[in-house]
Amino acid sequence: MWTWLYEASFKLATDGRDDSARHLYFTKDAACIHESRMDNLKGAPILRAVIGGSLRTVLVYTGSSISLIQPGVCSTEINRATVTPYGMTGEEIRVQGEQVVIITINGETYAHEFYVCELATEADAIIGTDFFRKMDAILDFDRGKLLLKKAEKTDHEPCHGSELQSRRDCFIKGHDSRRSG
Repeated sequence: MWTWLYEASFKLATDGRDDSARHLYFTKDAACIHESRMDNLKGAPILRAVIGGSLRTVLVYTGSSISLIQPGVCSTEINRATVTPYGMTGEEIRVQGEQVVIITINGETYAHEFYVCELATEADAIIGTDFFRKMDAILDFDRGKLLLKKAEKTDHEPCHGSELQSRRDCFIKGHDSRRSG
């Protein structure tokens, strides 16, 4: 474990009395962190993840504010895009739409919206800062580690089952729609 992980795992606290000594205690947030190893593809950081039941290559790219996926990688419904994304040169990125993608990273499953478009990379998808912000991610490029909050501790809705047919198949804010009556 690294120093900054210890900092996330412990906090200073008192029992509320003026003469109380401070002490360290384990926080529940420490158990909510999920570590994954990053690899490299031609010098670029990548993750190996499962999308649609297949092992995929996912580029870790902090230069993109949105997450992108190649057409055909995921079979979930493609919905009309709610934004028009632009590349670094200012040119509009032609997207086919938005798609909720079920992605499993090192055994932890997340649901996240990706924009579907042709990518100028060998990777199947690009995870952008939209995903990292929601996950309170810590990227350690020197050690090749990515720390993410576990799916149930974020606003991502973890889904179960190998194929997601619609957003209704996901847990919505902790509510399992398959069990509702």
